[in-house]
Amino acid sequence: MNSNNVSELTHCLRHAAERVRIANAEGNPILSAWLPEADALLGKLPNAMQAVLAVQFKSMWEEGDVTSKAKLDLESGRVFDIEPSQEGEEYVTPLTANIALGDTTIPVSKCDGFGYVVAAEQLARLKDPMSVKYEPGTGVEVDHYGKLELGIVKADFNTMNVALVDVEGTVYGFHASQIRRTVTSRLLAERYPAKGSMPRAVVHQLYQLRELEVERLGQCEAIVMADLQGLDRLARAVVASMLFEKCDNDTRHALLHDEHPHVRSCAVISQSDHQAAS
Repeated sequence: MNSNNVSELTHCLRHAAERVRIANAEGNPILSAWLPEADALLGKLPNAMQAVLAVQFKSMWEEGDVTSKAKLDLESGRVFDIEPSQEGEEYVTPLTANIALGDTTIPVSKCDGFGYVVAAEQLARLKDPMSVKYEPGTGVEVDHYGKLELGIVKADFNTMNVALVDVEGTVYGFHASQIRRTVTSRLLAERYPAKGSMPRAVVHQLYQLRELEVERLGQCEAIVMADLQGLDRLARAVVASMLFEKCDNDTRHALLHDEHPHVRSCAVISQSDHQAAS
């Protein structure tokens, strides 16, 4: 089976699964026992076949504009699963439509039998190789249907500039233009300075991000000052207690004089153990 046929079948299967979910969510349960198997099959497809992006669909009418959720298949250029909106139900005179990927706005056109599509030249621009790179385990802020959310990169960009990112336990494909910036454990912790203010879902993401940051440092031959900049208090404490020997002299000095007493105490104990061993 060639890649075009695989893409077509992938699109149909994904579309069917989404329609079942929508029907169930709207209180109209239909046969969905096959959904887990369908999701498992879609999860096994190569990254290039997972080039379906969550986008915002905006239709302009003489009477006003309507914005809703939709999906873009980067291989075919199809815009599908446009979420019905009660807003604008009375509008009668359509003008134009576009989709938004982060800060990028792309015009779409009506195509008989396929709904809306993105022009080939626009698709080519989206697929132009970009120099950005995010290692798996990197925390990123992504534009998900117009809302900024935290995710963890699971797989770096494929040939269509799409990275797989875990957002609250679900893996989505995000185009490079939908990834706003990297997020460290320190930056995330500083967003919620008041004790107990961090939502439970964000707490889980912070734990995951911190664990990945420390794991990455554990694989380095040496830890330098710059490596500490993005670490929150608990991540620095782990480095001070478990990775102290990997730190160069300047980094050890920084840990011994850290702003937080927990980090300083861990560093003092590690320094004492290191001196005793040597």
